Amino acid sequence: MAKRYWGKTLLIGVLLTVLLLSLARYTTRELPFFSNLKSGLRDFVYPLARGTKFVLEGAQGITSYFKDINNLRREREELIKENAALKFELNRLKEVEQENLRLKAMLGYSQENPQFELVVAKIITREPTNWYKTFTLNEGKSSGILRDMAVIDQKGLIGRVLNVSSLNAEVLMITDPRSSVAAVTYNGRVPGIIKGRALSSELTMDNIPLNLEVRTGEMVVTSGQGGVFPEGIPVGYVVSVTKDPSGLVQVAKVRPYADLDRLEEVFVLKDRR
Repeated sequence: MAKRYWGKTLLIGVLLTVLLLSLARYTTRELPFFSNLKSGLRDFVYPLARGTKFVLEGAQGITSYFKDINNLRREREELIKENAALKFELNRLKEVEQENLRLKAMLGYSQENPQFELVVAKIITREPTNWYKTFTLNEGKSSGILRDMAVIDQKGLIGRVLNVSSLNAEVLMITDPRSSVAAVTYNGRVPGIIKGRALSSELTMDNIPLNLEVRTGEMVVTSGQGGVFPEGIPVGYVVSVTKDPSGLVQVAKVRPYADLDRLEEVFVLKDRR
């Protein structure tokens, strides 16, 4: 009985479906009932369809929003990388430009002083303490550099070669307390000994006879005595003159011409031509 009941129900449902599909072919003018039915169904379904469309469009909008955020984040990271690379390249070019200017100035000095045989060397390391003032060059015996050769730049005296190996040389600066240079004032020809001072960028010129006048601002150059430094190399200028505590000689403070704290390249004076 149950099977027969469900069979009849299915048959009736199929027939009604066929009937409705057949009647749907007719115009709404011919069948007003179906027109009202379709209108009611449309009014019922429209809000649901619109709500579904709104939800789908909202979901698409959210997905697009997060996709755009990820794209913007990637673009921002790429721009940051490009900016860093451009800054690095700009700084490198500025360094090259500054080095070219320094080397051009050194070339000019070399051409203006053909009496000197010079080796250009670059400073690669510095003594980290303030007590001992030395630095290391990227040139050594293979370039003809020997111990006690004078080291200068286009402004004046820097120091002398302290130790040398095949490829490097250690330079003792004139501001090191271990350094001493026989010097003379340029105009008055007053002799003295230039010595370095610990924890100071200035020099001391001592052993100046009391009866000789040394003027503030006067140039001091190497005297050539002692056999290490050739004569006539500018050392610095006098900033003050006082009596030694012993009262037997005068002492002058001398400021170097060379900017010893900012050196990058120097000349090693091999010989006079």
